[in-house]
Amino acid sequence: MRRSAGRDRFRARGCRWAAVGLGFVASIEAFSFLALATGLVRDAYVEHGVTSPTHLLNQGLTWRNEVEPWGAWHLPGATSRHAKACFDVVYRSNDVGARSSFDFGPGTPENSVVALGDSFVEGYGLPESSTFPVRLQERLGRPVLNFGSAYDFGPVQYHLLYEGLASRFRHDAVVVGFLPANDFVDNDAASMKSYGRRHRPYQREDGASGYEIIYPEASVKSASLGQSDAAGWIWAQLVRSAAVRLYMNLRLMAQQRGATPRPDSSPWFSASSSRQKAAVHFLERVISSAIGRGARDVVVLGIPSRADFDYVRVAKRSPDEPWWVRHLRSLEGRWPEFRFVNGFEVDGSASATVRRFLPCDPHWSPAGADEAARLVSDALRRGRPPRR
Repeated sequence: MRRSAGRDRFRARGCRWAAVGLGFVASIEAFSFLALATGLVRDAYVEHGVTSPTHLLNQGLTWRNEVEPWGAWHLPGATSRHAKACFDVVYRSNDVGARSSFDFGPGTPENSVVALGDSFVEGYGLPESSTFPVRLQERLGRPVLNFGSAYDFGPVQYHLLYEGLASRFRHDAVVVGFLPANDFVDNDAASMKSYGRRHRPYQREDGASGYEIIYPEASVKSASLGQSDAAGWIWAQLVRSAAVRLYMNLRLMAQQRGATPRPDSSPWFSASSSRQKAAVHFLERVISSAIGRGARDVVVLGIPSRADFDYVRVAKRSPDEPWWVRHLRSLEGRWPEFRFVNGFEVDGSASATVRRFLPCDPHWSPAGADEAARLVSDALRRGRPPRR
C-alpha cells in the first residue's frame, strides 16, 4: 500500500510539472504569435516569401560551398531546389561550378562575355532562361559566362573570382553587376562578426597598399552549405511554431544590425565615404585587370534596389549624386574600354518598379533581368570597332 501511495504521489507530481511545462510553452507560443501578428517584431521571413516548411527545406543551399579564396561558390555539376511563395526553381551548375546549362571548358569563344556579380547576376529565384546572363546572351548573340554567386558576395569577391577562375576562359568583354544594397558592406571588415567564422574575404585599409584582403581567424571552409536531409526536415517543420519564427527573426535582426539602411534612406546614397572608396577600389582592380588581359569592353552596371527606386521617386534626388557614381563615370576618361551603366536609366514609376522585382523577394523578376540586359547590351554595341 505504501509503495502504491508513493507511486501515486510521484505520478501526481509528474503531472503537475508537465502541466506547468505545457503552460509555459503555450504562453511562449501565444506571446510569439502576438508579437509577430501585431508587428511588434517584423516577420521578415514571411515578407520574403518563407511561409511553409517547404520553403525552409528548399533554400537553394545544397549546391553552394565556401572553400575557394573568394568564399561562396557552387559545387561543379550540382543541382539544388529553391522555393518561396512566388517561385520554385532548380539551380544547376556546370563543369566549373558556374550556373550555366553549358560547360565552359577550355574552348570558350574569343568573343565571350564574362559576367561577375552577386545573386542578381547569378539569377536568384529565376529559372535559368530568365536570368540576366541568358537574356544578355540572347540580345548580344554571343556566349555570356555566368560567374555570379549569391550568399553574401561583394566586390572583393568579384576581384578574387575574376583573377582565380573567370579570367582563365577566353573572353573580350567583362560585365560587373554592382548592388549598393549590400555591396558596400559585404566585404567590410566591420561586418566580419555578423558572418562568424565563415570562409569569406574582407577588406581592411592598409596605408602601404591601400587595402589588404583578410579572412577571419580559424575560418571554417564548408564543402556544402546545405543541411542533412533529416536535420533539414526537422528544422523545416519547426517553422510552424510562432516561437521558432520569432527566434529566427530576432536572430536575423541581430545579424543585420548596422547593415540595414533606415527606412527613409537608400543604400544607393547612404554608404559612408570609406565604404564607397573601398568598393570602388576593388571594382577598379577588376576593370584594370580585364583591360590588361585584352578585354575590348568592360561595363559596371549599377543595380538599384526597389528601396532605391522608391526613395528617388519620393525624395526627388538624382541617382548621379553619390561620389561612387561620379567616380566610376570619371573612369571612362581614363579607360576608353570602360563604361558605367546607371540602372536608374529606366522607367522609375511605381508600377514599373513593382514589375521589375519578384513579389515575395527583393531580387529581379524576369522583366527586371531583361531590362538590365537591355541596358548592358546597348552599352556593349555589337560589332563596334575598338576605341583607342
